[in-house]
Amino acid sequence: MTRYVVAAALAFALVAGAGYAIYVTWMREPASAHAATTPPVAPSIAAPVAAPAPEPTVRVVRIEGTVEKRVGASWIPVNAGESLTEQDTIRTGAKARAEIDVGATVLVEARTEITVGEISAHVSQVVLSAGHVSANAQAGTTIRIATPETETFAEATAGAFDVLSSGTGQVTVATKRGNAKVTARGETVAVGEGTQTIVRHGEAPTEPTAIPSSLFLKISAAGTDREISAIRGETTPGAVLTINGERTTPDAAGTFAQRVAFPKGSNVIVIMVEDAMGRQETRVVRRTAVHPPVETPKLETTVDWK
Repeated sequence: MTRYVVAAALAFALVAGAGYAIYVTWMREPASAHAATTPPVAPSIAAPVAAPAPEPTVRVVRIEGTVEKRVGASWIPVNAGESLTEQDTIRTGAKARAEIDVGATVLVEARTEITVGEISAHVSQVVLSAGHVSANAQAGTTIRIATPETETFAEATAGAFDVLSSGTGQVTVATKRGNAKVTARGETVAVGEGTQTIVRHGEAPTEPTAIPSSLFLKISAAGTDREISAIRGETTPGAVLTINGERTTPDAAGTFAQRVAFPKGSNVIVIMVEDAMGRQETRVVRRTAVHPPVETPKLETTVDWK
């Protein structure tokens, strides 16, 4: 009996072993076949690093007449094609002008001094000390003109405007195309095409009005033959007055009375006004100064013969 049980157990073991061998050989999927059907993993590729945007540049496009740049305490000539950097100051002579590319176009008229301010991808700023500039910004660029003596900011995006500064407390902003914003004393006005605003020292911008159709200059005929006299007259409000090369500011109504020193003899006084559109009027006044005679003090002496 025992012999039959042992034989049966051995037979069962042989059959089970053979069955496992057949399963492993024919039924089980080879590991290599499974690996072959697994899609390959794409290698990780780092995204390309964008190149830094080029630094905005300022370039002198063209010049007419004498244009100079301040270097320390001196002024040196500026040439067309020259690059400028932030805080560079340039000035134009009496019959000169310069075109500057600051991301927008700035035309610097005669007898004007400007300083390059903030230049970025979003805004270009120029500081106007005195004189006349024309700014022209295309779509996507903002040009800002700052005037320190009145703490005024004029700016436009896709617009063209002019800024006229006396350097002595008056700024006029006139818009030729699009719209400009003018801010002073915490107040901002929108200056539309064909209008202008005037900012006087310590005051907010005036309500924009139509740009005057013409510029006028009237000089009073009254005068004296003394050493010191006054040039009196009237001009278009917002215009800047220049007497013998010195700028001065008429009052809000455009009237002026400027004291002038007359050397003895014949004198020629050149009076010029300019408005924000660049129009100019000039008058020449001739006066002969006769200084009062200088009295020689008499020396009185007393002799005591005692």
